Amino acid sequence: MPAFGIGSKRKLNTCDIDVRIVCNKTIKIIDFSIITGHRTKSEQDALYPKYTKLKWPKGKHNTFPSKAVDIAPYIQPYGTIFGGTEQILKMMELRQVSKAEAQNFILKSYARLMGHIEAIAAIEGIDIRVGIDWDGDFDMLDQKFHDLGHWELK
Repeated sequence: MPAFGIGSKRKLNTCDIDVRIVCNKTIKIIDFSIITGHRTKSEQDALYPKYTKLKWPKGKHNTFPSKAVDIAPYIQPYGTIFGGTEQILKMMELRQVSKAEAQNFILKSYARLMGHIEAIAAIEGIDIRVGIDWDGDFDMLDQKFHDLGHWELK
């Protein structure tokens, strides 16, 4: 059974109890890493405006405990799936696939993980929204900003 490492546990402990419940139940089903829980002012400022549209303290990552979490699939032999150039090249080499196939694998990995997160949250009665489908209408083409590993409490 998958389990969180020390770094993931530390980051998850900065999150709201409902975020921790969903993540701790989901890790029993599918392996993933916690990338970010709470963000300090300096961390938020460093991400604005390239990676976030929200200034401190308006983001759900900025509350303490955090009402948002960023996660990423963990899949051997690649490790935590970020989709960077080196990781895509490693996938292409190891599996003898095209760049497009490697990129699709990454997207499918996130979709699969977020589906598990949504299911566990629903079972637990915890209302969330995910950055892969902000408005929750299952149409992922109707938004301009995709934050694949982000989810937050409504």
